[in-house]
Amino acid sequence: MHLIHPAFLHFSVAFVIAGGVCEIAGLFAERDDWSRFGGTLLLIGLASLVPTMISGYLAANTVVVEGEAQALLDGHERNGWILLGLLLGAQFWKAWCRGRL
Repeated sequence: MHLIHPAFLHFSVAFVIAGGVCEIAGLFAERDDWSRFGGTLLLIGLASLVPTMISGYLAANTVVVEGEAQALLDGHERNGWILLGLLLGAQFWKAWCRGRL
């Protein structure tokens, strides 16, 4: 199970980065289609964080972590929650500003 988490993580990161780049490029180029596509990629990235985090919890329970590695694992887990919170907050803010909440 610990080998599935990195695969999920790479998809989540790729969707979030590509979505952000497309949305920002659409804003600067004043192309609504690029911004919508970037927003869609960000939503897919946000949705993919759920199985990523679940697989991370399952992976953490299949390996033995001791000493300083436990502190790194805790930080990694905290960063996942922070990213999820930031992306959720950004999506709600975008929806609120566009009147589509």
